[in-house]
Amino acid sequence: MKRTYGSFLFFLAVVVLPLAARAERIEQTFPAERDTLVEVRNLSGRVSVRSWDRPQVHVVALRRSRAVEVHLEQNANQIHVHTHLLQSSAPASDRGVDIEVFAPPYADLRIHLETGSLEVENFTEDVTVETVAAAVVLRNLAGYTSVQTLNGSIQVERTTGRVEASSISGSLRFVDMGSRLLLAKSTSGDIYYHGDFFPGGSYDFINNQGTVELLVPASASFELRANSVKGEVINELPITPHAHGREPRSATARSLLGTVQSGEAMVRVTSFSGTIRLRKQ
Repeated sequence: MKRTYGSFLFFLAVVVLPLAARAERIEQTFPAERDTLVEVRNLSGRVSVRSWDRPQVHVVALRRSRAVEVHLEQNANQIHVHTHLLQSSAPASDRGVDIEVFAPPYADLRIHLETGSLEVENFTEDVTVETVAAAVVLRNLAGYTSVQTLNGSIQVERTTGRVEASSISGSLRFVDMGSRLLLAKSTSGDIYYHGDFFPGGSYDFINNQGTVELLVPASASFELRANSVKGEVINELPITPHAHGREPRSATARSLLGTVQSGEAMVRVTSFSGTIRLRKQ
């Protein structure tokens, strides 16, 4: 027991405390009106943006070294949270800044993150996200949402507004969506949609290679246009082929056009050499 306690003290003194001492906490609060824009630009680190019920924007930044500058500023209705690299020779471990932002749900958000991770939750207005290789998770958004990455993954959950998501090589995942307008594009990453399609909705899934999987409830009602030029379409749903089309002789084809239930939404899936899979929950 003494040895265990001594080992813990050694770890605390040698590992944890020096890291805590190196991380500098920078904190500031700004007033936020109805048309406030919050812009976050960060090189690397964990970024969390969540709503709260105060008419203020509160920012907490933890920088790991003085190789990076943290700049917090309010200009009229715009609040800027920026990081700048001061020492180009600094190792990657010293370039990170972890940022936590609390803002009213009516704030517009514009976020750029090169590497790390990003979480955004519970906002009603527009959200724009650009990353290089950061993993992105967006939840409970009601406004227009635009998210682009080069090779970072994107996960969107329980949104109700229009969504446009694209990545070069990252995967896209959509869960329990309430949106009626969705555009999802990935060049080589997989695309997953788990949930229902809503009446009057328009849903487009486009990739070059990789898998597009739609997992929908038995009650889902939509028109389907699915085509993979050199891949295949695998269907597990009951579908009525369009009159001008041919009913597939098996569950696998390269294209499939038809109506599921009464066709209340429009779903288009396009791939060059990937697999398109339609499954029932």
